[in-house]
This record gives sequence, structure tokens and C-alpha cells, in this order.
Amino acid sequence: MAIVNMEVAKDITGGAKSLKFTTGTAGQESFLRMRGKSTETAQLQEEVAAAEGTWLKRAVDRFQLKGIVGTASEAHWKTYFEERVLLEMKRQASVTADEDSSDEAQDEVAGSWPECLGEQPEIDGFDFESYRDGEEREFAQEVLAGIQSSVEATIKSSAQKLDASAIANGVFLLSYHLNMDDDDPRTVDAHARIYAPNASGNFLDLLYHNHHRVRMSFTERDSHLYVVRGGPDVAPAARKKQGRQEGEKIFDLDFNEYRRKNQVKTSLATNATLASLGAHLFGAEGVLSNRKVFGLLVRSVGLGKFGDRNGWPIATARRRFKCGKGETETDTESIPGDKHEEANVGDCCIM
Repeated sequence: MAIVNMEVAKDITGGAKSLKFTTGTAGQESFLRMRGKSTETAQLQEEVAAAEGTWLKRAVDRFQLKGIVGTASEAHWKTYFEERVLLEMKRQASVTADEDSSDEAQDEVAGSWPECLGEQPEIDGFDFESYRDGEEREFAQEVLAGIQSSVEATIKSSAQKLDASAIANGVFLLSYHLNMDDDDPRTVDAHARIYAPNASGNFLDLLYHNHHRVRMSFTERDSHLYVVRGGPDVAPAARKKQGRQEGEKIFDLDFNEYRRKNQVKTSLATNATLASLGAHLFGAEGVLSNRKVFGLLVRSVGLGKFGDRNGWPIATARRRFKCGKGETETDTESIPGDKHEEANVGDCCIM
């Protein structure tokens, strides 16, 4: 059954009570009750029917897309397929040593380029920079493995029996830049993307920044994570506008020690924002609780994986957003600082 349209009915608490799907073939409506977990999981994991030889079929098979099917055109699915394959190849190139010219390594890379895209172009790795000289690839391997493990653990801790591995494979760390201060990063900038695990064609771009520098006379401290939506139903103009405005806020830290009151100001995304972002990825509100959506976003962009001691958003979210029915509290490993809601601003000597 091809599912193309969906509405969410809400109860008075703001939580998703039922999910209404409209099929694209017969125009019939079916309801997915949040209380019926087995039925819900079956809908989310339903095989996507696509004609052989279409770009949608190629995307479904390669990326293990299941469940909801959007209204994207074949031209869009061709672009989607090309872009995502290229991201897979760039991820592989980012952790493959230049001198690794073994037949096995070459076969692995060559085998992942589909013939339908023609001749394979020369592919460079992502823009990863932490000034580790010859150890950059090893560090990137560690970061990418940590992100995949964290994302899988977060999905597995949800109430739904979703394919954690397939979802984690749809998370790409597109770039990071670290400015080190001895052994700790003074500044971290990272950009990641999460693809929806269904055939909607949707994705989210994540923009993470964390800066912490203690000077003799003052302290520099700021941090934020913003999200920009993408997909066939997101107009390019709207996407560019989101980018200029840094997208939708997931968390923000503003520190100014010269303010007489509230030197440290922190804020997190609202329940409405997280529910909407969850629906953008999974096709409906309530598939994951807002707490798990928050956890998925911060862990996909590598929060804490770069040596940054910036766990206060996790601690705050743990209190503010509750797990849904059937979800487990602990979803993955600890992030430095995630036991305290007070953001680490260090000590400075006021001259």
C-alpha cells in the first residue's frame, strides 16, 4: 500500500493519539492508533512498492527505505539517489588511507558505485579538520563509529522496532572543524545530515557550534545547534531562508559575564518544534518521543564526540522531556557534562 498523505489527530495533552494515512491508490483512509504498537510498527516497516527500473526503486533497495511514500517525482528521486550515493562514497573516502591501494580496498570502494550512475568520478573525503596531521583519518574513524553507535542505541531505546542500523547509515557527518587548546577543543563546528528512513525523501541538516575559551580577563563561551529541513516539499527559497536564519533552534547557550543578571542564558527547542521535526523524519508525530528526537539530533551531529565537554543540553532535556511509553531511559553512553544542567563556562580572572 502506497501511503502518500497523513494527518495527526491529537488529544488534549498535545500528544499524538492516532495517525491517519491516506493511500494514493484508492483514496481510502486508515488509522494507526498509538496504543496498538504492533500495528503501528507494521505500518512503519511496510515494504515500499516501486516499479522496477525507477529511481525510487533503486533508492528503496539501496537505502532500505520502508513505510511512508511521499509525492516526489522521478526526477527528484534521481537527484536523491545520486546525492546520497555520493555521500556514502565520500564517507568511505574520509576513513580510507591514501596509501591503502590493496585490491580488497579498491574493490570495496568500486563496488559501492552503482552502474546506473555511469562512470565513477574522483571522490574526495569530507571536510574534516582537527589539525592532527597524519592522525586525522584515525580520529575521523573514531568519531564516525561513535556517532553510528550512539544513533543506533538511541533508536533501539525507543518503543518502535525500527531498523536502527538503516537509520544510522542515513546519518552523515558532512564536516567538522576543531580549533584545539592543548588537549581540549576550543571551538567545534560540525555539520551533519539525517535522512528519513522512509520514502518521503525528507532530511534534516544539523549545524552545531561550541566555543569555550578562558582568557586572562574574560571568558568566551557560546554554543548552539540549529536544524534546517530539506525534502521534496521544502521550497529552495524556504530552505535558503532557514539557513540564513540558522534554522530551527534545538539548543542555545549565550554567556556574557558582564551582564549584571543571568550571565548564562540557555534555551532548548519547544515540544512543538521537536514533534514537528520528528514528523518530518518519521512521517508522524509520536513515532519517537520528543526526548528521543532531541537525543537523535544531538547525537547525530556528534555532540561530545570531539572532546567537547558540552553535555548540559542532555541534562536539561532529560528533565524537560519525558520518555514515551515503552521507551527506556538510558539510550547510549554518557556525554561529558550531561549530569549537570549548568553549562560549563570555566573560570576567569577579572583583572
